[in-house]
Amino acid sequence: GDVSFGPLWATDELELGSGIPIDPHLANVKSDLTGFGLVLAASMGICVSLNIQKLVHMRNVNAVTGRPEVSFVTLPFWWAGVILNAVSELLNLAALGYAPATLVTPLGCLTVVFNAIASAVLLREPFLRRDLLGIALIFVGVLCVVWSQVLRPPARVRSHAHPS
Repeated sequence: GDVSFGPLWATDELELGSGIPIDPHLANVKSDLTGFGLVLAASMGICVSLNIQKLVHMRNVNAVTGRPEVSFVTLPFWWAGVILNAVSELLNLAALGYAPATLVTPLGCLTVVFNAIASAVLLREPFLRRDLLGIALIFVGVLCVVWSQVLRPPARVRSHAHPS
């Protein structure tokens, strides 16, 4: 049957699909951490995929003419970047099933942080002091949003159990 959860102030323990009583706050924390892990993996995957695609474009340029030597869609490494990007975006969507959008979306900013560092290392793009300032501001903003989510009172337990 359906699993529904009432307000937390109505009970101290709830059952999460399996019939085992659990602490509602711990269930939300575990779910949020799962969502955080998925967003982190997605952000890193998106960063790597975009850098792979950019690297393919850079290596595909004819040194004399400055034009592409072959169509990039014929290059397997470019397609690897496309597939990695798609998988990473699916991880981002999956994260929304575990954590609230107010937590998942700001954590997506980590892609910008990872990309600023990766593009400097992998693509030899310049990394300026203002880039470092931007990364610091992103971290402060993300920490503020995450901290507000940690301090929020849990409204309900999110269940991922399937009825048997």
